[in-house]
Amino acid sequence: MSYPQVHIAKSIHRGWGEGNLTRAQVGCLLVSLLLAMGCDTGPPEYPVSGVVEYNGVAVPTGWVLFKSADHGQTSAAIDPEGHYETLLPAGKYMIGVSAPRKSSAVGMDTFEEGPLPPHVPIRFSLPDKTGIVLTVEQKEANPFDIEIKERQR
Repeated sequence: MSYPQVHIAKSIHRGWGEGNLTRAQVGCLLVSLLLAMGCDTGPPEYPVSGVVEYNGVAVPTGWVLFKSADHGQTSAAIDPEGHYETLLPAGKYMIGVSAPRKSSAVGMDTFEEGPLPPHVPIRFSLPDKTGIVLTVEQKEANPFDIEIKERQR
């Protein structure tokens, strides 16, 4: 009585021929094994969303930057109403906001009509310097509005 493991070993030993495993079959087998062993989905992620305001006015373009000692750095786009949303693993994050007035980047239009939107000074784009901290909890919603206020000069 022969076992499948022995048959595979004999097939490989005898070479590539009729009645043996083909190179494609062995390749598929190896790839399947590697994929099964190397699948890592990472930690679970939880929704985070809110509105970004600068001196009481919604910021209509830019990015919210999230920096974590455990999970690295990522960002979420700010939509024209000042809203952002993303998924993050649970943990503590330092927050920055990058919101230029004008940009040639894709999806970032130059504002030609009406008053200019609020411009968030570049110093607020450094997550570890703003003092804004978010703790993402293991729950279905993590609302977090970002309100940046400065004295008017």
